[in-house]
Amino acid sequence: MATQVDESTVKLDPKVVGNAFAEQYYNTLSKSPELLHNFYNDASLIGRPGSDGSVSPISTLEVSFV
Repeated sequence: MATQVDESTVKLDPKVVGNAFAEQYYNTLSKSPELLHNFYNDASLIGRPGSDGSVSPISTLEVSFV
């Protein structure tokens, strides 16, 4: 008998998720760098630590003002 899991109650360890992402990202980077765009979408943000230790989100898209 199959067991159904309510995905809204599944708790994932952020370290496990981060490690899985990093492993897949760097494997793709080394083997198929032309596919790296698949890791990002229009709403993607990256965090950069500042000199004071705070992290600021930065968009991965180029913004042009017309």
